Amino acid sequence: MAQGPARIAGGVAGIALVTAGFVGLHGMTRSLEAEIDVWSQEAFRDRVYVRDMPGRSFESVAAALHQHPEVLGVEPNMARHYEPFLVIGTREAELASYGPCKDDPKLLAALRDGKGMIVSRRLAKHRDYELGDLVHMEAPGGRVESFPVVAITDAYGYFPDPDERLYGIVSDRWMKELFCLDTTEVSNFSVRFRDGTDLDDAEAIVRATLELPDRGVTVKTGAYLYWWHSTDIARDFLLFDIILALTLALAGLGVLNGQLLSALERSKELGVLKALGMSWQQVFGSVMLESLVVGVVGGALGAALGAAVIPVVVQALTVISGLPLPVAGPGIFLPLGFAGAVLVSLAAGLYPVWRMHRNDAIAAVRLGG
Repeated sequence: MAQGPARIAGGVAGIALVTAGFVGLHGMTRSLEAEIDVWSQEAFRDRVYVRDMPGRSFESVAAALHQHPEVLGVEPNMARHYEPFLVIGTREAELASYGPCKDDPKLLAALRDGKGMIVSRRLAKHRDYELGDLVHMEAPGGRVESFPVVAITDAYGYFPDPDERLYGIVSDRWMKELFCLDTTEVSNFSVRFRDGTDLDDAEAIVRATLELPDRGVTVKTGAYLYWWHSTDIARDFLLFDIILALTLALAGLGVLNGQLLSALERSKELGVLKALGMSWQQVFGSVMLESLVVGVVGGALGAALGAAVIPVVVQALTVISGLPLPVAGPGIFLPLGFAGAVLVSLAAGLYPVWRMHRNDAIAAVRLGG
């Protein structure tokens, strides 16, 4: 190692950079997954979504579902307006048993009588809305209607089709009076269940109560949506994992190449040592020790660097995306990155050892190769 510091430094740098990339990437994805976890708890984890049901009156659907004590509310997804963003009309009375409206019943009156609007957290972040700000919407005929923001929450209004997190909800009274949208019939809606309700049981309740057919009507649970959103992150970043794996393989080849060149350069020296009685196990140990040093130093530096850049990356992603991303840290990927660096370095030393073992000691001394 003392005779080839540049070679050792190159191997360490390659391993460190790949390890830092691995740890940093997975620290970022863990933050995204943590944000999904927090958001889903408020937005949809205790819901069942129904889509494309043959049209029925909302009153009959809600009355049938409310026969079950587990059901807290039914939110329709029919009256929709897209200016200046997605706005959904809802029955404000259905919001009374959960979320901010449960804690502050005055919000229901603000929605019904004060043209209040509840906006999602992401929309509030994206457009810098605060409580009391006015949202201006153009109604048919060119009139501009103003809706004050009365609450900022994700507890109401999220629907997966389409998957939109920038939205507001208003009373369906105003969707009917101002935008002439039908609010009496429903075919797409969500059912909010009590916290902790088994969602398989919840889906069974919805299907049985409404006598939904097995085909033609889509029913999704909050558990399924959480799985889909979580795995979607893994799918999105799969390409980066593949690139990192290929880069790690190249770094391992760099270590292997350095070890092999060292073996070729020292072939005469090793031949003399073998002629003097140096065992193959001692040769193996010397090469693997060098590989271990490269792996340990490179892995430690890379893991430390990757962990250090995670807060910076997450902060930058927060600014770009507008999502309130927590810094979840690298978690188990920190020791995995370090262990992977060591294993790749050790594996890279096996071929040079094999080549050394095959070399003839007498030929190495006489010819230097």
